[in-house]
Amino acid sequence: MYDLETRLRQATFNDDERRLRMLKTETPPTDAAIRRDSDPTIMDGLVSRAGLAGVIDGMVQSGELDHAIDVDDVLKDAAAIDACQQLLDRGLIDREALQHWRAARGYERAQVPY
Repeated sequence: MYDLETRLRQATFNDDERRLRMLKTETPPTDAAIRRDSDPTIMDGLVSRAGLAGVIDGMVQSGELDHAIDVDDVLKDAAAIDACQQLLDRGLIDREALQHWRAARGYERAQVPY
């Protein structure tokens, strides 16, 4: 996974993205329990606004950012919302399963218009 992430990040034009690593070591722990089930793209491809706000807050607290940034200034998710809506409309995603999944993760209803 580390090698895959490295190859993918080499193609970006953003210098910060090239240095960033989700996996901090080439030999991450094998314990499956450390995997987060709240990863944003598991079912609907959307990033949790609350999760992103937490990342921004953490960056401010650690000094990586001088000040907080509004989530709406960095998260442009209209295309992902539209794509998910199209899949729902075409019956390719089960609406009840998606609603159950979102409720289990505590996603605020205002985040998702469908």
